[in-house]
Amino acid sequence: MNSASDAVKEIVIEIVNSTPFWTAFSACFIAYLNRNKGKKLTAEKDGVKFSLENMNHHEMTEALEDAKKIMVSDNGKKPT
Repeated sequence: MNSASDAVKEIVIEIVNSTPFWTAFSACFIAYLNRNKGKKLTAEKDGVKFSLENMNHHEMTEALEDAKKIMVSDNGKKPT
């Protein structure tokens, strides 16, 4: 029998593997970029780095979906 923590892990994995999750996640990034004009965000998906700047909602969802590892960094500048 699975423990409660195993059940929670399975639920989290299913959520992260779903397209609606990545759609909502990309919307958060777009809102962050729009709010912090001086920030530049880059992501790394499966060893390939790319800029999240100037992507629309659909492009960002496709770029982030099915990634095995995502790392996000900013340029350290204060927002304008």
